[in-house]
Order: sequence, then C-alpha cells, then structure tokens
Amino acid sequence: MSRKDRAKPNYDRPRSHSQKPVRESFLIFCEGATEVGYFSCFKKRAKLVAGGNALKIVQSAVAYKNAAEKQVDQYWVVFDKDETSDLQFGQAIAMARENGIRVAWSNQAFECWIILHYREFNHACHRNDYEAMLKQYIQEYDASKKGEEQGRQLHQKTIPLLKTALANARRGHTSFPPDKPDAHKQTSTLVYTLVEAILAQS
Repeated sequence: MSRKDRAKPNYDRPRSHSQKPVRESFLIFCEGATEVGYFSCFKKRAKLVAGGNALKIVQSAVAYKNAAEKQVDQYWVVFDKDETSDLQFGQAIAMARENGIRVAWSNQAFECWIILHYREFNHACHRNDYEAMLKQYIQEYDASKKGEEQGRQLHQKTIPLLKTALANARRGHTSFPPDKPDAHKQTSTLVYTLVEAILAQS
C-alpha cells in the first residue's frame, strides 16, 4: 500500500469499541444536608429540598423537576420516615414514582444505612437509638452536627465497607413480606438501590 493510500481514511475499518459509554446524569433531592454531603462524594449532583415531612419533600422535588429546563436521566428523592404519618409516607412514595422520581427512603432515618456498613440491622429500632449504635463504630459521630461536612465524613469512613452495606440492606429489606406497607418496614432502607444505580454508571 502506498503512502498516499495509507493516508486515506478507511471507512470500512471496524470501529473501536473501547469508547467509554455515556454516563447517565443524576439529580438527587435530599431532605437533609448530611445526605447532600454523602451523595456528593459519589460525584453526583445532590440538592437540598425544603419540606418538613416526606410528602412535602416529594412535592417540592416534583415541582422542581417539572420546572427544570435541563434534561436529567435519573431523578431520585431521599427522605426518612421520621414523624411522617403512615398515610403520608405511602402518598409520598406513590407521588414520586408517578412523576418519574425514584425513591430511596429510610425507615426510620438515613443513619440506619450507615449502621448497615458494620452490622445487619433489620429489627424495629427508634432513630433516637441510632447515635449510640453508630458510636460503637464511629466514636466521633455526633447526631447534633448535621450538615454536608458530616455527610462527607460518613462517606469517607464507610466507603471501604460499601459492599457489606449493600448486602445487609438488600437482605434486610427483602426479608419483609412484599405486601407489607413501606411505612411498617422498620428498620429498613432503599438507599442501597440508589447507591447501586450510581455504581452502575461509574
């Protein structure tokens, strides 16, 4: 083949399949700044949304999504059962899904996801007891110091144990009967489904 022929583009040559797949974009609506800090460490966009209870948080997230001009591939909302009534908790989950927003709830609070990095946790437990449990593994944890910095610290502390947390959370959540209302699945969390979705795009 002459030098001139070699210089011509070869459109018959098979294209390389080594190109990286396009990663889907995320927007994660969080009810707490701790969660914003935690999920931001995965290099995904996390936004604090106003609320007060699960239903109001979802309503705010839906309004933001509907007004957004930029296309996002995956919308998620992260909220806790806390003091939300069983009825409103179920309504919040249904509203999110009806509006194309995936749900990563925690019953009772986000910190149960952190505990799952260290142990199985599928028995009923009030969130007020989470701090004492967490201090067994993270001595410097302080429930009163909510904020993005706390979320980043929790991520840094627990990321080496992420595989364990995923397994514990999945096992705990699926141990409940399928027809049991989510509001009654204490202690359980779907945060693991959001983390799995993030890892699938990494």
